[in-house]
Amino acid sequence: MQVKQELELMAAWVESIPSSSESPSDPFPRDNILADAETAKAAMDKAKEVSLNLKSITQLYNDYAVPFNLWEVRLEILSFASYSGDADSKIVQEIWARLLD
Repeated sequence: MQVKQELELMAAWVESIPSSSESPSDPFPRDNILADAETAKAAMDKAKEVSLNLKSITQLYNDYAVPFNLWEVRLEILSFASYSGDADSKIVQEIWARLLD
């Protein structure tokens, strides 16, 4: 259920951003507002969808955690799946780097 909660929080956060916070130097301010509205709608749709039926761990990772950059959820899923990757895999390192930014 953490995936659902994270998506709902993301949607609420995006919706709470006032449209007047556009940067005067932004050449495409309406595009940004539209993108934020679409992100909020997509997050809410996915939050509703995730609790409709049982999802595999792969679906949770690829369909929910990755598209919405749910970094902590991604780490939890990889840990739960006992993901070790190969010697060249930097997935976990990249996720940690994003979390620490």
